[in-house]
Amino acid sequence: MLRVNGLYKKYDDFEAIKNVSINIPKGVVYGLIGSNGAGKTTLLKTITGIFKKDKGSITLNDIEIYENVDAKKNMFFIADNPYFYPGYTVKDMAKFYKNVYETWDEVKYERLKGIFKIDENKK
Repeated sequence: MLRVNGLYKKYDDFEAIKNVSINIPKGVVYGLIGSNGAGKTTLLKTITGIFKKDKGSITLNDIEIYENVDAKKNMFFIADNPYFYPGYTVKDMAKFYKNVYETWDEVKYERLKGIFKIDENKK
């Protein structure tokens, strides 16, 4: 279960997240809806441990997420504007992710690269 309790996140003097609490049981899918600037991305980045919370707790199966590699292995966040290193090719990005994710599947990467006819030397 994912538990968020009394979460706060500030940027300088701006409170992006104010006292958010959520309990999401395993196997349940939730949607997060709100206007631009409402704090959706900040909430997700804080839950996944990308941002450090200012106050409150975030646990996955009763394990604190921030700076917890084992807990983060069960989380994934895709931003609405994906970031790629300038000048990196697909091959460079694959090498980068291979070093980041210990469960990287090279066989699957090669298979998908062929299916989608991806030129891994393109940026």
